[in-house]
Amino acid sequence: MQSRLIICAAALLLGISVCAQDSCTISGTSYVFRTYAPVAACDHSVLRLRNDGASFGRQFARASGWVLLSEAAEMTVLLNSNPDFSKWDRWQRGNLSKHYHDAWTLPPVIDHDDWLTDYVEHPYQGAFNYNALRSQGAPIWQCMLFTTLHSTIWEYVIEASEERPSIQDLIVTPIAGSAFGELAHFATMRMCRHGLTWYETIVVLIINPAFILNNGFTFIKRPHRRQIWLKE
Repeated sequence: MQSRLIICAAALLLGISVCAQDSCTISGTSYVFRTYAPVAACDHSVLRLRNDGASFGRQFARASGWVLLSEAAEMTVLLNSNPDFSKWDRWQRGNLSKHYHDAWTLPPVIDHDDWLTDYVEHPYQGAFNYNALRSQGAPIWQCMLFTTLHSTIWEYVIEASEERPSIQDLIVTPIAGSAFGELAHFATMRMCRHGLTWYETIVVLIINPAFILNNGFTFIKRPHRRQIWLKE
């Protein structure tokens, strides 16, 4: 941050030194009219993401917090939903020792969830996990590994309390989630570059809620030319 301020200050001084000048005299006092162009080194059309440039540990901790919070909410809904929706055996519900023993000693299985659950909801959750880290400025490869890690934690730790890990979920969630997540991140950054309109804000809330959680609705538009009178 200090280096950016120094660069901005140096560029501003350079801009002042080369700007056009006009002068006038009012009541015996001389004034100079100066027009300052936007400073290239301070181009605010580039969105500064929260924690961009921070340590990976800090980014990881924040992203994991959002992911675990969303998974806790999802688990609460599933536990209180109709068994026809969750596809969990109502007679085996709460038998943690058996469920974890099966999950950790037997191979994953092909689940029988609805197509919408396996190929829409799970990729959407994967995209949320991906952008929980990506929207902090983390590189793509770290976000893909992060998505895979949390998908595995969901299958073998959280959801394993009720059923065996799913082959589809272990594959589709990180792969499709990362692909959709990167597309959502790209679209979000393009829209935010000049400031979000009201309808773009709604789109971002739908396709990339993790971006809003990390960065809020703040954005910086391109600086405009400004004209001021300076006393000489």
